[in-house]
Amino acid sequence: MQQYGHIRNAVTGGAVAGPVVPAGSIGHLSLTHRAAPPAGAAEAPRRAVRASPPILLQAPQEQGGLPSPGADGARVSFQAYAEENVPFLRGRALLRPVTSTGSAAPARTRADRPDVLLLTDLRDPGPDEREWLDIEAPVPPGHLAQAALRLGIPLPQVAAVLRRYGFDARAGTLPAAPDEAALTLLSAEANGRWPWLSLAEPVPPGHVLSAARKLSLGPRGIVEMLSGYGFRPPDPFPADACDADLPLLPRRKEPLTYERLFHAVRATGRGLEEILTRLQAYGFPLPLRPPHRRTALDEELLSPTGPCAAWRMSPAEVLPFARVVVASQEVQATPEEIAARLASYGIRTSGRQLPAGLPYDRALTLLSFYRTWHGVTPVPLQTLLPLTSAMDASLAQVVSWLTGLGVPVADVGEIVRAAPARVPLPDAAPGTTLE
Repeated sequence: MQQYGHIRNAVTGGAVAGPVVPAGSIGHLSLTHRAAPPAGAAEAPRRAVRASPPILLQAPQEQGGLPSPGADGARVSFQAYAEENVPFLRGRALLRPVTSTGSAAPARTRADRPDVLLLTDLRDPGPDEREWLDIEAPVPPGHLAQAALRLGIPLPQVAAVLRRYGFDARAGTLPAAPDEAALTLLSAEANGRWPWLSLAEPVPPGHVLSAARKLSLGPRGIVEMLSGYGFRPPDPFPADACDADLPLLPRRKEPLTYERLFHAVRATGRGLEEILTRLQAYGFPLPLRPPHRRTALDEELLSPTGPCAAWRMSPAEVLPFARVVVASQEVQATPEEIAARLASYGIRTSGRQLPAGLPYDRALTLLSFYRTWHGVTPVPLQTLLPLTSAMDASLAQVVSWLTGLGVPVADVGEIVRAAPARVPLPDAAPGTTLE
């Protein structure tokens, strides 16, 4: 039997001493405990943390496919291990690569990387960029297809091996012997690589057009193929969908923002009204209604390089009045005039005028950080404190003004209440705080 040694500890990164149970006839994937040391051998020192079981992946046999696990050797199912070690495995299966010390594997596998089946990308980008399958999520169909194609194993057998050790892997209606075109179709970027499409979500319309371009097929043909694989096609999907619409559609899960809309105007040369009509045909809810006859202010606001083109938020969201104040520096209008004009487009703003006691010039000082602020998280305390000095106002007043401008602000009271728990006490036991 082939022996495997020097299995890496998945938690500590250290080597596990002692012999390892032989993989024997377990086939392509084997999970084992460390065997007891030989009689008379010194017991290796135990670590304080629990080590994960080594992952032993034999090369697929040249004949006969994947044998079922036998009774020899001490093995543990990955599911049982996962249930016992949820804190370690949550989010990612924390598994280190192992290396075979035996004879080289067939050329279609990586002899120096026998655990590639658990990598999200079987090409193995290197130790610094490895991503492992998520033990808590279903195995993507694209991963099964890539493993079948790269390792020369029928796809149903790849799924069966992963299921045997606790992964949710289902072959479904995928082809038993997928080709490169199937990988292109199943990859979220239509490039045959991870990340893969998920069966839990409808296929984005942009993916259909990307795959159609890569595979030189019509969009309807791509939709039929994906439906045959068990994916939910985009709905609605216009009958006249074409390659010219691809630059208009957001990639994967990217939100459809003002920035994206006006980028499409610049990139395609098509008018904003035409782009909005096409996006609505793909099911994107867009309340933005540009006027048929534009004023000078409309031309400034709706220019592909105007202030609206920098807003990284959806037209369906409420626009903070702070954005209107900042935009007023770029156009010939007051914040109140801009807010009224945006309302005529169907854009909702958080307010129509400046908060009481905050004149326009002081509002610009208060919002000096906001031109480059694109975060969706509340403004943190470390950003608020310098504003109290710049505005010569209390922290409570600064928070009140920003809130009135529609800017989300961190809960200062909660931050202060939680602070004592983080303050260490001198001359106290390690870990002791004010709380």
